[in-house]
Amino acid sequence: MESHSLWYIFTGLLLLVEAFTPNLFIAICFAFSAFVVAVIDQVSDINLSLLIIIFVAVAVLNLFTLRKFLKATVKVPNEAKAEENNIEGAEAMVFKAISESEPGTIKLYDSDQVLLAKSVNGEFIGQGTTVKVVNYENNLALVETF
Repeated sequence: MESHSLWYIFTGLLLLVEAFTPNLFIAICFAFSAFVVAVIDQVSDINLSLLIIIFVAVAVLNLFTLRKFLKATVKVPNEAKAEENNIEGAEAMVFKAISESEPGTIKLYDSDQVLLAKSVNGEFIGQGTTVKVVNYENNLALVETF
């Protein structure tokens, strides 16, 4: 197996780690660095020690630039903000479908809040449906359709 293939496998493993550590954005910085090194390794004949130095340099650069950018732009559900404000009766749009077995996500029309939500009746509510927040408890908005 060629060395660039190992760098690509390493990239995939780091992306898998990122999937299980949401909102930290550390593994994705290392994954991007590994990908850059894999491409460099594939198109050139640079030795391993220099590739490792490139990997570390790009990783440090990513931690200070890409990570800050991702933290600033990626919106995550904000449970604490929802508890502070009384959101009962607010209208929202379903962003991720709400099923009988797992909650979905909603975005309130009057603010930028994105919340986890579950149907009051336990019914399926599809993406794009307008819903009304009936109750908010345990970091979960209970919603119903109009």
